[in-house]
Amino acid sequence: MNASPPIQPTEAQPFYLEVHTLGVTRVLLNGHEPQWHAQGAREVFFYLLSHPAGRTRDQVVREVWNVEPGTLINTRFRVTVFRIRQALQAQDSVLEEQGVYRLNDLIVQGSDVQRFRSGLNAARRHTDPALQLQVLQDTLEHYQGLYLCELSSEWVLAMRADLQGKQARALLHLARLLCERLDCKDSIAARQQALHADPYLGEHHHQDLMRCLTQKYSKFDAIEHYRRFVLLLRTEVQDTPMPETQQLAEDIKQNHTLAHPCTPKLLDLERSCVLRQWCGQRDLDEALFET
Repeated sequence: MNASPPIQPTEAQPFYLEVHTLGVTRVLLNGHEPQWHAQGAREVFFYLLSHPAGRTRDQVVREVWNVEPGTLINTRFRVTVFRIRQALQAQDSVLEEQGVYRLNDLIVQGSDVQRFRSGLNAARRHTDPALQLQVLQDTLEHYQGLYLCELSSEWVLAMRADLQGKQARALLHLARLLCERLDCKDSIAARQQALHADPYLGEHHHQDLMRCLTQKYSKFDAIEHYRRFVLLLRTEVQDTPMPETQQLAEDIKQNHTLAHPCTPKLLDLERSCVLRQWCGQRDLDEALFET
């Protein structure tokens, strides 16, 4: 894929585009909503934004409009591309190369969803835990809510689930990094946020959270989380927690010792939390940052 050319506005004015897709769905061109002239043009714009490498005409037609390519629908597609370019007041806002249509890189890179993706890639490249922690925290700031929350097409739901999973896994990794720094409060908060985003990440993560809640706060907080998890499984998948999770809940209720308190004096030479035998080790897989 060739590099995108600089955007040349069709009108004699600056080109400043803001694209918000996480939590709020909004496009602003020089501070104003573009005139799309048709909802279909706006949706195709967001579809191409979701696929930075580009899509063919037939892929757009099938996945966005759920119809098979044909003479009439192909004409509709050409009109839609024209309307996107017209709305953004730039001919090179949508590029076509060998039958593949994509948004100009400058548009993609300026969107919150691409900043989120790029931030995850940057975090994966860092080997210094402190730098990785900072990059992850900055990256997660871009995730302000569900992707394209006002749309419900199948392609939107698939992309939304993918991004939500990435957010949850990034939060779990953030929780581990915070745990390593003995920042138990923020570590617990990150783990809670991750499991709220995706309760089915893995039951062992719920076990980890129960242990941390017991150590940092109280057994009552841990059991409250356990009961919510039991209710979730019962109502959504008609299932019950694993025997290990149930036993952990009973141990917490009976005040059985789970581990020593998290204090610097009890840390090993690598400054690892004494609960690390449970919390965090399984979060190290690079799949957490797959983009």
